Amino acid sequence: MPADYWRNRDNHVLTLAKNKAGDTYTVELINYPILDAGIDSAGNLLYLAGVGGDALWRCIDVATCMQPAQAAGALAKGHGLYIPTKFHVHARDFLVAWVNHLQSIKRKAAESGYGWLVDGSGFAFDDKIFRPTHTDTVFRGKHSDPNFTQVGELKPWQDAMQLVYGNPPLETVVASAFAAPLCELVGSSSLVMSIYSAASGVGKTTAMSLGQAVWGHPRSGMSTLADTTNSMMKMISDLRSLPIYWDELRTKDQLEKVIDLVFQVTQGKAKARLNRDSSQMESGIFTTMFIVASNLGIADTVYSQTEATQAGGLRVMEIEADALKEAMPDYQARQLMRPIQQNYGVAGATYAQWLAVNKTQVEKLLKITAKDLQDRHDFAPKERFWAMTMAALIAGAGIANHIGITRFDIRNIASRSFR
Repeated sequence: MPADYWRNRDNHVLTLAKNKAGDTYTVELINYPILDAGIDSAGNLLYLAGVGGDALWRCIDVATCMQPAQAAGALAKGHGLYIPTKFHVHARDFLVAWVNHLQSIKRKAAESGYGWLVDGSGFAFDDKIFRPTHTDTVFRGKHSDPNFTQVGELKPWQDAMQLVYGNPPLETVVASAFAAPLCELVGSSSLVMSIYSAASGVGKTTAMSLGQAVWGHPRSGMSTLADTTNSMMKMISDLRSLPIYWDELRTKDQLEKVIDLVFQVTQGKAKARLNRDSSQMESGIFTTMFIVASNLGIADTVYSQTEATQAGGLRVMEIEADALKEAMPDYQARQLMRPIQQNYGVAGATYAQWLAVNKTQVEKLLKITAKDLQDRHDFAPKERFWAMTMAALIAGAGIANHIGITRFDIRNIASRSFR
């Protein structure tokens, strides 16, 4: 707190005021708990408020020309707090003093994207940073994507998983949701997996939706052909360690658009940009898995466009989807998929917390899995991206099984022939 302001035992903010007679009395400016505060990179005030039993970060742009009524409204918004008109000036003075104080003591409050933190000390998802010993509440700010959050319960998603169990290619697609956060630990830039089938009704879209629902909304969280390349790269750099799904590629133009993205994604870095003052803007860095579903596959097209380099083509692992042997009646399948529209991200939150607590064990598992794959398949150096993709898939599926999220058939996933 700045000078002349303090918090009581309930963490409410108090200050002193004078009445017309000149007598001093205490004013309660904020009647909800203030737990933490800092300044973001843009100079905005961020503060952690405890409301209704939850701790939530809020952001206020405190300008020097802020009017008293604006300040009072900003503090009251969303909290049911009423600041009497006679205290509006106190509210404005408090916000200005608070920002100046936080700037003077260099109290920063960094916004966070998703996935592994840059220093590797935790894993961010939804409004949480999971760490080995505790969980922090994080401010999302401009990196917030409402499609990627924890909503509802895990069981509806687990019930819908029976639509893919017993079909190794489809299980592999869903396993990619758990493999994506392991790409950074396996020592790679981003990787690409393609699933294809000329036949319709084999379950590719269902598997993609289930994979997407591990971390976010099964439909609105998935990428579409209407998305621009710039918006896609922005999304990928914000999600960082979370998988990116792109379904239903059919035409040549669509394939070419995705192939351009393949080259950018495998570089693991967003496009460089300049700020308004011509200074270099910080580029987003990510390490994840990009999953594409199509009728004919993308590997051949990627190879044909990369005759002089193996940088793109050899990072695409492609599998063919099997026809469903015992298809569930369509109506019954749709009834299983409907609830995940309101129940998603729970599997991802559970998985993220486990990864953060057990990161050392995960790294050991990946090393053992990679060595076993190398011993059995004798990958050439140029095939290392396929080896890393398989290691991440097998380890991710194994961890998801171990902590009770899934029941993947690891043996069948591992025995599939990839190209």
